[in-house]
Amino acid sequence: MASRSTMVVAIMALAAFATSASAFTGTPSARTLGQTPRSATSSRQGLRRAPVVASAVVDESTQSGVDKVNEASKKFGGPLSVVTDSLSGVAFAALHAFDDCGVQDAAKNLRVLWTRAFLANSGILEDDVAYELLPESTRGFVSPAAVGAWSAFLPFCDWIKARTEYLDMILTNFLGNHVEGEEPYQVVVIGAGYDTRSLRRQGPNVNFYEVDLPEIVDGKGRLYSKYTNAHPERSTLPTMIGMDLDECRGDSGKPSIIDRLEEAGLKPGVPTMFTFEAVLFYLEPDAVQGLMNSLTEYGQKTETVIAFTDSLKGLGVTKPFLPEVQPVFKERGFETLTHRAQWGGAVHFTSSVSTTADGQTGLRDHMQSNLPPLINSYAPQYTLNSGELLKEPSFRNSWYAVTLSGEVPSEGTPYATRLWGEPMVLFRDKNGEVQCLRDVCPHRAAPLSMGTVSEGSLKCMYHGWSFGKDGQCDDVPTMPGQTLDSGFLKSSCATNYAVVEHEDLIWVWGGNVLEADVTKLPTQRKGEETLYVDTMLDYNVDWSYIVENNLDSPHIYWLHDGSIPPLDSLGFNRDNVDRFTLRRFKDEIGVGHVGKTADKSTTKIVRFDAPNIVRHCGVSGFSEEFHIVPIAPHRTRVLLRQHFPKGPILNGVSKDPFLMFAFRKLMLWWNWNIALEDYSVMQGQAHNIEDLGADHILRPGLGDDLIAEFYNWRQEALRREGNPYFASWQGKGDKADKVDKVEKVDAAAMAATDSEYEIGANPRPLRRGPRSDDGRIWASAPGAAS
Repeated sequence: MASRSTMVVAIMALAAFATSASAFTGTPSARTLGQTPRSATSSRQGLRRAPVVASAVVDESTQSGVDKVNEASKKFGGPLSVVTDSLSGVAFAALHAFDDCGVQDAAKNLRVLWTRAFLANSGILEDDVAYELLPESTRGFVSPAAVGAWSAFLPFCDWIKARTEYLDMILTNFLGNHVEGEEPYQVVVIGAGYDTRSLRRQGPNVNFYEVDLPEIVDGKGRLYSKYTNAHPERSTLPTMIGMDLDECRGDSGKPSIIDRLEEAGLKPGVPTMFTFEAVLFYLEPDAVQGLMNSLTEYGQKTETVIAFTDSLKGLGVTKPFLPEVQPVFKERGFETLTHRAQWGGAVHFTSSVSTTADGQTGLRDHMQSNLPPLINSYAPQYTLNSGELLKEPSFRNSWYAVTLSGEVPSEGTPYATRLWGEPMVLFRDKNGEVQCLRDVCPHRAAPLSMGTVSEGSLKCMYHGWSFGKDGQCDDVPTMPGQTLDSGFLKSSCATNYAVVEHEDLIWVWGGNVLEADVTKLPTQRKGEETLYVDTMLDYNVDWSYIVENNLDSPHIYWLHDGSIPPLDSLGFNRDNVDRFTLRRFKDEIGVGHVGKTADKSTTKIVRFDAPNIVRHCGVSGFSEEFHIVPIAPHRTRVLLRQHFPKGPILNGVSKDPFLMFAFRKLMLWWNWNIALEDYSVMQGQAHNIEDLGADHILRPGLGDDLIAEFYNWRQEALRREGNPYFASWQGKGDKADKVDKVEKVDAAAMAATDSEYEIGANPRPLRRGPRSDDGRIWASAPGAAS
């Protein structure tokens, strides 16, 4: 008995390891998607419940759909994928050896089912069906009592959890539009595998249809019937259609998927939702196109929602950026509702709703009102009011990140800083909330930052006056007996500023405290949570030079020249300085460049979020945000936050204090070295421009249109509001005279006329144009008419 138990436990451990490893190798990378040879049609991984035998040359003419799926999918993930898939095949064959339903696996669907049961019994996923679909003889290994033994594998299950929760969310919103008395809505699960949604969500308001390979449908019918016999309250089975999705190719001569569904009872005109969960990975591009053509035609006469947790490469989408996804669906008559991407765009979580030929919008309006608003942004992080500030330039109507949350104490020495030169002090009150006060005591003008924080109040070091929430004076030691309602204490408040703690940063509103709007705080897309590392850097140069520096893509190749390993590995070195292109873009948030290096998969996004943030991102999921804080004239602090996409490895690192310490130290060292290289140049620029009168942009070159656009924006904000730097507290609202002059540069004339700049070792230089009366520099862009 002991030896048998040991063997079964070993099988379960093998299954857990192979399943978790498949989370990395089982999903094709962005590079390999769609590169399967024509002979490898419908490539979905799977196993048979028959004994495992050594692989051999396969005659495809005699292969079943499942066998074709299994054989072809080996080409996707590389050698490691072949190993892990083989291991999991052995393990799951053993786990299902005594299954009496004859189920077969394709696209790792049995692994997904076991994972869902594991997550549900771990209290992480809501699914009360998956566990009961597993064989009674072996499912005890993921029972509520046993899942603790496998908890180390939980980080490897995020992909299954995320896609299940996303599709459930879209389905909930879709069904929320149904009104009692209407025809039941229709949900079609494409390549369903052993999906539990049709059993979990069945009811009088919905009819489910599942499309899968004929061999899968046969076993699944028996499995589902066994479940409903044990649960008569869930006795409605989905309508199942056995179909090889490669038959969706336009030249297949077979009925379309819509024809097959309508034969099975699907009703045109009744709102319908189609879901794709990791199935398009394994179809040829022409099959994907044919499938989408059928859904496009259906969507013209029926209100239709399409939801994906899948590859979109078959539709021509190879990058993770929303602005490149929206047009693909718009040209098919669908409006994008939600979007995020994983693994550099290998997987898209996205949903769209059709606009029917007769203009029905009820379903669309309902979905849009109940889902988070879609922000058209290249970067996953964004400043919500940046678009407004670009149109109406202002330094004041925005939030500024002034420090990290961990820097603000609840006891001891308060945190002193400045914003636009104005002294301020931060501390935490008795509720742990951050307070921001003018750094001057209303009694005798002593700096409050010289005091101490005790029991949620900031005590002035001079006479012990104490200030709490919103600057309220709550104690004057030399005047005992005063209450908070006394007129003296009420009239002795310190001046406070609007302050918010958000995403582990402290934000101060730059304008009137009564106009502070928390809805304008920068944020990021839901579902794209990251592990981030923060670096604080101080510079003795004006903030504008640092904005300029971080908007400048070409200098990364030349100045930094691969000086740290990540830059060199991405090809950011002088060898490639004449082999990259830039394309200007403008999204809902800001303006920027898309940069690409020839013969490299690298795509770098640079964007200016007004008034003081520069964002960098790319296809890998890594991104950076530079909060460029104007401390005082010629003094700037940069809060650099670097986001790393979460995955099993980083999740493990983040839980180990030693590894996390080492990881942060490595990033700080790299950032410090890059900052030193930039700083030396910026100090030289400042001396030549401010002390010696050099032109800021004399001969504009590649990428300088974006820098010119920033300076034009800054110049307009100066014209509207004057110099933003603080001068004194004498006379409320008084500002210092303008201390700088910035020539306006014509950014429009500098932008390329084509989608990309000229490439070459010696691109045609820009010519210096005549100055206009208002001081603007007119310049011709490379390739533009001169």
